Amino acid sequence: MESNEEKTFPPTDNTQSDKDSFATGSSFGETQAPPPSAPEDMSTQPKVEQTQKKGRKGWGFVVAVIAIIFSIFIGFASIISLLLYLIGTSVVNLSSIQSPTHYAASKYKEELISGSMLSSEKVLILDIRGVITGGYDRFSEVANSDVICDMLEQAKKDGQVKAIVLRLDTPGGEVVASDMIRHKVLELKEEGITVVSSMGSVAASGGYWIAAESDYIIANRLTITGSIGVIMQGYNYRGLLDKIGVYTETYKSGPMKDLGNPSRIRTEAEKKVIQDLINETYGEFLKIVAEGRKEKGITEEKLRTTELGDGRIFSGKQALELGLVDELGYLEDAVKKAGDLAGTTNYKVIYYTKKFNFFDIFNSEAKSASAGIKIDTPWGENLNSLLEPGKLYLLPTY
Repeated sequence: MESNEEKTFPPTDNTQSDKDSFATGSSFGETQAPPPSAPEDMSTQPKVEQTQKKGRKGWGFVVAVIAIIFSIFIGFASIISLLLYLIGTSVVNLSSIQSPTHYAASKYKEELISGSMLSSEKVLILDIRGVITGGYDRFSEVANSDVICDMLEQAKKDGQVKAIVLRLDTPGGEVVASDMIRHKVLELKEEGITVVSSMGSVAASGGYWIAAESDYIIANRLTITGSIGVIMQGYNYRGLLDKIGVYTETYKSGPMKDLGNPSRIRTEAEKKVIQDLINETYGEFLKIVAEGRKEKGITEEKLRTTELGDGRIFSGKQALELGLVDELGYLEDAVKKAGDLAGTTNYKVIYYTKKFNFFDIFNSEAKSASAGIKIDTPWGENLNSLLEPGKLYLLPTY
């Protein structure tokens, strides 16, 4: 009869054999269940999650570092830009420092062209080049009246600018834009600042409108000037539309609302309205020229009744003979004359340039260099592409 007590076996040294038997699921003829695998699987999932979290933390760290570096760069660039703005002028012009308020109002920095940098008296050369327009303009070289007036205003407030040389190379442009510059020239003269005009290739119509108010005018013997007159021009393509069978329908509040409609013929009443406007502006032009050149014997009556005021152009030599200019010469002659009239000999000649601003890099209107051959006329691009409908212009018709 067998005992119910559990049999015991003496210990053995077959440790490796036991391990092998356990691995195969049997021990001494008995079948053993394989070890549970769940703990192994449970330990794997947290490791994967930890790896993913570490990956996300790693990318976050990289992004944070990049953001910090970029912020430092922007801050550094902004500080440099602010310092350049506050400094205002180049190193050679540090002698012109007057007061913090002087630089706070300055939009342009000075570039030394000639003379002693230690001199406290200045002669400013200011360019009026291209078609004269108002407002900040397109991707072409124009004489921007806003920019020019800003420069003249800065010169007026400087206190050390004794004379200004207007370097004119313009066929003219908008009536109002030209008159804004002329008005600023008169303000300078009232402040006792001498203004001399130096005519380049072209200084006609609106260019002469400005020059007439100068204290002295010097032209090159081959300069194209004059063109004292006003023009308003447009196209009428009624005949073309009739040929192709196209007609326009216009609904208007009054008979003159579509005054410049190019799809129909002008009425006599419309022509009179336009001509009266031209005559009014022309009369202002004659007054300006007569006032500016009265010492040469030029009057409004003389302008109306002679070739002086019929809109034609003149060479610099012809203009001198007619009294429209005072002397034939070059830019250096104009600078010397400006110094003489201002009563100064120990002066430096300066030029205004735009101050560097870091944020100008992001200016959407910045010009980009274009490849290829470019042929320049005195007014930059095709003249017609710069003219806007509905505006009066002081321009030659050549």
